[in-house]
Amino acid sequence: MDTTTSVVLTGVVVFAGQWAEKNKGPSIKIVVGGLVLAVMLSAISQSNEKIGQQFALLVLIGALLKYVIPISKKLGFTE
Repeated sequence: MDTTTSVVLTGVVVFAGQWAEKNKGPSIKIVVGGLVLAVMLSAISQSNEKIGQQFALLVLIGALLKYVIPISKKLGFTE
């Protein structure tokens, strides 16, 4: 998976997870964190594209592991 796709999906998952946990709207922290993540992964991908893609996927999986339960509870899939 491309690093850009992983960063965008990570941002969406974190945004939805924050919404599910705290019932808040978008936070500037999510935007700034996503931009910093994108810049860092871009720098890693410039030196070695495969490692950059794998690290981006690892960050996405970590975000999914943290937020999948609150999101599914908020959407009513689990109790």
